[in-house]
Amino acid sequence: MIFLYKNKDSYMNNKRILVISSYSPSYSGGLGSDIINAFQNEKYEVDYLSIELDKRRKEVKATNIDRLKVQIRNIAFKQKHLSKFYHKLSSIKNYIKFMKRPYLRPIITNSGISIHYPFEDTPPFEIKKILEEINKPYDIVITLFWHLYINSTTLKAIYDKLKCPVLIYAIDMAPFTGGCFYFNDCRNFSKECINCPAEPKYMKLQCHKNYLIKKHNYSNMTCAFLSNSWVNQFALKSNLFDKNQIKKIGFIVDEDKYRIDNNIELINIYNLQHNDLILLMRSSDAPRKGCDYIVNSISRLYYTLNSDERNKFKIITVGDDYIQNKLSPLGITIINLGKVSFNKLIEAYHVSSFFLSASIDDAGPSMINQSIMCGTPVVSFNTGCAIDVVINETSGFITNDISEEEFLKTLTNAYYYFKSCNYKLLREKTKIFGLSTSSKKAIARKMIEIAENISKRDHD
Repeated sequence: MIFLYKNKDSYMNNKRILVISSYSPSYSGGLGSDIINAFQNEKYEVDYLSIELDKRRKEVKATNIDRLKVQIRNIAFKQKHLSKFYHKLSSIKNYIKFMKRPYLRPIITNSGISIHYPFEDTPPFEIKKILEEINKPYDIVITLFWHLYINSTTLKAIYDKLKCPVLIYAIDMAPFTGGCFYFNDCRNFSKECINCPAEPKYMKLQCHKNYLIKKHNYSNMTCAFLSNSWVNQFALKSNLFDKNQIKKIGFIVDEDKYRIDNNIELINIYNLQHNDLILLMRSSDAPRKGCDYIVNSISRLYYTLNSDERNKFKIITVGDDYIQNKLSPLGITIINLGKVSFNKLIEAYHVSSFFLSASIDDAGPSMINQSIMCGTPVVSFNTGCAIDVVINETSGFITNDISEEEFLKTLTNAYYYFKSCNYKLLREKTKIFGLSTSSKKAIARKMIEIAENISKRDHD
């Protein structure tokens, strides 16, 4: 289905953007909505192509787009539009996992790696049905989430029809691997994904085949891979893109949604004080999220504090109860908000002194960018998006390497900085930095610049 956004204002430049994603605009904190708003502010017409439908009604409203309504051309998703080959896979034991959605999600799990894109030559959704929805010219195509919907073969077909630049706004690593979206310690993508450790015997060399198909598709398109420096270094090593196709960009954060609000209920509900050290973190038992580093570092720092300092030491967690269960025996005040609403998450950012991220295998996390946009400094490992946006004493504190000792050292530095007279200025600098790197205007204009440059290069 295609979501059509109509701006009340006329479009000054008469240019069009097509955004493609397997999820609705409100998914992942409203990522699609933010992209739509960003380009409409630059006077672009924006269409959003997706397969997800709000089942409660035929017309839905996108997150934070008050004056716009989503018009759905195809009312219902039809399972028959899944490629025939994917339907046949349902007979393979331990290969298909059924989800609550009305379609199948192909997954292979082995060696801790999940392959969500096992057959690059056969897109999960019929290309014909997607092309039928694209019935006018566009100047730029931007992809967000791929899984369950598109792959590089889909993009090549779209490019062949539109002949306009395709920007792959990378949400994960799938665009430059043979099928996995997070590769853990594997680096086979630098060897054309030959002998994939996650590949079962009945798929021998399929990941390598996927790699070669991607190589062919990308080399015959005007396209660019967009992500942070950390992800880009791996994309370059894959050799699927040349260095001129790999571009650094931040993760978009709507500055209007993450604005500072002095009326924060969390302060009153939990009796938080302005001089409390409040550490916000996303709790998860997934190893790649690195929460054990946080738990151990906090435990060691907490033991060095006196009783008065301990009384002012508070923790807010969102997500699961993993961190709470680990740290509760220490007697630390822990506020576990669980799965929070969007507005409650923004409150948590604003009330916190620092956001802690110990992710060790993550394209983001986007919470780093969100925290910075709120003016809340970040303490993080030097990985993922943190490499680009966490600057010591400008937007937070970042480690030199990934280890418990380094995280403890960095967290301790942040703690004593909080107690100094420089902390208020740090929050101001953090907000300014966020506006310059992740705002709607910054991201939209960067994407437009990239699209113009790669289009010009390919036509020279």
